[in-house]
Amino acid sequence: DATRMNAPKPLSKWTPASPVEPTAPWTSAGCSAGGATLFVSTHQALLTLGAAASGDGCVSRVSNSFGHYYGAAPVAALQAAGAGSTRALLVGSQGRLSRPRRAARRSLAARRPSPRNASAAPPGLQDALLLLDPEARSVLGWWALPTVYLHDSVLSGSDLFSVDTDSGRVLRFRVSAGTAAAPMPPSALPLSEGGWAAVEHVRSYESSGAPRAAHANGLTLGLGRLWVMHNNLASRSAVQLVDAASGALGARLPLGGANCHSPLFYRGRLLYLLSASGGLGRLHPNGTSDTLWAAGARYFSKGLAVVDDIAYLAVALRQRAAVERNFAASEVAAFDLLRHVLLWRRPLPFPGLVNSLTAPRVGPGCSWR
Repeated sequence: DATRMNAPKPLSKWTPASPVEPTAPWTSAGCSAGGATLFVSTHQALLTLGAAASGDGCVSRVSNSFGHYYGAAPVAALQAAGAGSTRALLVGSQGRLSRPRRAARRSLAARRPSPRNASAAPPGLQDALLLLDPEARSVLGWWALPTVYLHDSVLSGSDLFSVDTDSGRVLRFRVSAGTAAAPMPPSALPLSEGGWAAVEHVRSYESSGAPRAAHANGLTLGLGRLWVMHNNLASRSAVQLVDAASGALGARLPLGGANCHSPLFYRGRLLYLLSASGGLGRLHPNGTSDTLWAAGARYFSKGLAVVDDIAYLAVALRQRAAVERNFAASEVAAFDLLRHVLLWRRPLPFPGLVNSLTAPRVGPGCSWR
């Protein structure tokens, strides 16, 4: 039963037949240093963006060639155990939609190049958790995930929660680490410093009474509950509460519009993205919502992080076909949550729709400080 605690189940480990080459270094020129480091997960690559107050912070490429990237969570267990690289991140990778089908090719406008995702995943890789060293720009290894369509990964303590958008399920994984002297689980990934890291599947939650009744695309955690975003395209989106202990479905909170993403708690309110208008919304405790800012109906927003009372959200021109998300021109906007003013918009130098913005060096929940 998905609502009962499962016994920990090691994930299968799939390692490349040959060593993975580090991603070639690239950093934007003429940029300003300073500000928090945001990790930008896109359909093409994993990037970092320096959130400089001037809005021209440096953009660096951390990784590509591993499908669509979703989230970047610090592996605190590695540091606590003294095992492996303390810089390591767990990054979600979704490989199925990074390989366009023939039907998708025909949907492209005339004279467009044949779809080719520069971040095409290695053969056989579908949904996975990557263990990645951002400073070395190297994927150390990965675990295959039992999901149909990975859409978000969020870390809370030693637990990592992944959203399976096709089934409406949320999968809970336990992240652990140790040294070579400690027993190594079957799913452990050996690290060069003599330690190991492991990921085990410990629980599944159903976030909808009927599978596919809603397009579950993200979550945040608070008050002992999972706050799962149900993105309804034809009607208002809603946040579905799920009890983290029992798995029971709780209240369903309607939001301010359809097609919403990226829920995030901030000062007693729930921030989220009104993607259909490229906007930023806010849910109040009394159940009402308001719109803080919107880029307009020509835009789509996805990916949200808050650092020092500044909301960073990614926006892109709306795409006519799903395959065009691989080539979308995206930008990051900074919005002051105290003064309610837009500070800047920074175009990204690489194509690809943004899936998430995180600040893992600020806090493991990738939330606000």
